[in-house]
Amino acid sequence: MQSDELKTSVGGPPPTIHQFGDKLRQPRTIAAFRAFVAGLRHYRATGSVEKLVATPLLSINLDLTTACDHACGHCVDDEVINTGPKYSGESVLSTIDTLADRGLCSVILIGGGEPTLHPAFGEIVRHIKARGLELGLVTHGGHAHKIVAVADQFQPTDWVRFSIDAATNETYQDIHFGQAGKKPRNTLAEILANGLSIKEANPAIQLGYSYVVVPPGQEYHGRKLRDNIDEIPGAAVNAREHGFTYLSLKPCLIKREVKGETLMDGVPSEEVAAVNARISARIAEAQEVAGDVRIVQSQNLIAMLSGRLDVLREQPQICYAGFLRQVVSPFSIVHCPAWRGDARAQVGTKLGYADPQAADRTAEATVQNLLSFNATETCADIACFYNSMNRYIDHVIESNMPVEQIEPSAARDTFL
Repeated sequence: MQSDELKTSVGGPPPTIHQFGDKLRQPRTIAAFRAFVAGLRHYRATGSVEKLVATPLLSINLDLTTACDHACGHCVDDEVINTGPKYSGESVLSTIDTLADRGLCSVILIGGGEPTLHPAFGEIVRHIKARGLELGLVTHGGHAHKIVAVADQFQPTDWVRFSIDAATNETYQDIHFGQAGKKPRNTLAEILANGLSIKEANPAIQLGYSYVVVPPGQEYHGRKLRDNIDEIPGAAVNAREHGFTYLSLKPCLIKREVKGETLMDGVPSEEVAAVNARISARIAEAQEVAGDVRIVQSQNLIAMLSGRLDVLREQPQICYAGFLRQVVSPFSIVHCPAWRGDARAQVGTKLGYADPQAADRTAEATVQNLLSFNATETCADIACFYNSMNRYIDHVIESNMPVEQIEPSAARDTFL
């Protein structure tokens, strides 16, 4: 079966960045995935969690710091931005070592702040690559010189993604610095030039132009968010002219205390179809002018535009993804990016993987948490982009297929 594609009413799915189910079966991860499936079957048959505790994390989101010199209105981490906590360089390196020794394959530097502002950013990047891990970096792009300094470390499966969300400087300034009293730090032209400088430093880097699609009428923490739908084609042109590899489109998520991250928050139901049609039309226009730039869509954007968000909101009781990838932050370790900083998803302290003994405790807490979390209820309002992967894992567990017969895939990377 196709591992994790969401079909649409017009045939096969549009290109996505991640086919998570396929990544579980790529040569570097398949042994761990087979063992995970066997462990889940053993748990279902006996109630024993011993084999699940031994499950290695394959990928992590690593939040280095809460510091950020931008002020994006749609930032789901804005409550922690510039609150002070950051990892010491020493604890980051020890965490990477502990997890790499246990089977970690990839690290994404992202979230909670701007990764390049960490004082040990360059050292951390070099250490991640020295341990043979794949590396992704999400950045606003304002400090590209720090990335250029380590550009030689990036290999073809590694990537850097700029959070831009606009095609004109007016919209860029409003989205990134619209907060009252926040002095603009960068212009869009500067950010685009920074992207080109990184690509020139290492042409092998996959360079992404990240674009959060903001529908009309969105408001977050009292701030009205700027509708940027009509600038999608212009973003494709910008990406084409400044060395970007792909344009990544995803929907605006509004974080609510009870529901987690929600889509189309506050958009009247009678207006949803028209908004979706408008977004789809702009994406089609972008494809016509993108040239060699790939235009990719997130699973939840595909579901939103095809009127199938219900599919991604029907969660299995156990979120299997939480065993295989987690968020490691200066506040805590949680099993899902949608629940950053939420005690319901916490499986460890910020130093929960700093040494083998701590990692053992975090592994035990992960199993206890995920077996009691009940994603069917807790995540019922979240259009989860890991939903298809979870359903795929559910299917494999319930099948009679011996784990040895789970075939490798041709997936290129291990990012989850």
